[in-house]
Amino acid sequence: MKANIIGGRNAKEGEFPYQVGFRDKGSPLGITFCGGTILSNEWVLSAAHCFYERTEAQMANTEVVAGTITLTHSKLVFSGLSKTIHPNYKPNVTDHTDLALVHVKGGGLISSQHKTSSAQIDSEKNRKLVGVDLVVSGYGTAFQKFPIPNLYLKTTTIQGQSPDVCSKIYDPKDFDPKSGYDLCAGDMSGKTGLRRSGFR
Repeated sequence: MKANIIGGRNAKEGEFPYQVGFRDKGSPLGITFCGGTILSNEWVLSAAHCFYERTEAQMANTEVVAGTITLTHSKLVFSGLSKTIHPNYKPNVTDHTDLALVHVKGGGLISSQHKTSSAQIDSEKNRKLVGVDLVVSGYGTAFQKFPIPNLYLKTTTIQGQSPDVCSKIYDPKDFDPKSGYDLCAGDMSGKTGLRRSGFR
């Protein structure tokens, strides 16, 4: 997936403490190419398509940014990253195998000082998400007729869709045609949370 949230709002400080962004060192304005979710002090969950073709040299030039809602004021920046791609992942196929684990050598992702934490993972395996309001977040780049850098962490609520619907209408850009809200390049792999029953 590639993406930025269109039609959402700027996130509040500390609202998404598990959100990270990946970028190349020296990226203009700190713009990210993909997002991720903190799982532990050393591990981030992201999307396989973001890292599948990245060489060791490119990974050595990659950094992860955490603890910020503004990319121009990054609080935590880590390099020394390595990747593990889902063994069944196939490029250009959007499904449950589009997963990558990124390891931060030496850790440091979880910081009380910078208010970062790991995501609360839902343990219910067969939760029905079709038609359910889902909260998404990300930095990304808004692609309309031309790329517009997004320097702020954005969030919006979209409606869960079935895999069949997604594969037919989403180009894998994860656009919710009913709401007009969208994820675009660079947002991908942030945690998706439920807007019901206090679970997020």
